[in-house]
Amino acid sequence: MTRPKLRIELDTTDQVWEAVAVAGLLVLILYPVFYFSNLPDEIPIHFNAAGEADGFGHKGFVWLLPIIGLVLYLSMSLITRHPHTFNYTKEITSENAESEYRRAARLIRIVKTTTVVAFAYINFSIVRTGLGEMQGLGPYFLPVFLALTFTPIGWYWWSSSKKQKADGS
Repeated sequence: MTRPKLRIELDTTDQVWEAVAVAGLLVLILYPVFYFSNLPDEIPIHFNAAGEADGFGHKGFVWLLPIIGLVLYLSMSLITRHPHTFNYTKEITSENAESEYRRAARLIRIVKTTTVVAFAYINFSIVRTGLGEMQGLGPYFLPVFLALTFTPIGWYWWSSSKKQKADGS
């Protein structure tokens, strides 16, 4: 069966997620632009689970996360435009397509936003630690990042299973 191809308009919640993602992307790219010339030749490039710098490399590394972040941002933005190509746990019909597509696209949007914001924070921490103004990512980065990563996935699973029960599937 061919799935319906629908254009899902962004609601206010989706627009907020997009705005936060764009703001994170701007910080991710522009922060190193402003501070690159002030960085020492060697900066932290790896952090342990406690958020402490434990690996160092050339200051050019500060451009790696903005490049990866931009590619991920653009890729996930493109993906959310084609929710009919996603894998779903139930059959997509003309009756449920819009709600399922919206929920799945929102999940990708949230993951995109949290990834870009996390990359921005990591790059901010790399620059600040390199300048001697900060000491690594901090001890709360890993648990907060994991919570921000897995909470939306849990929400999606919960809301999909709740919707399936309501539909009698």
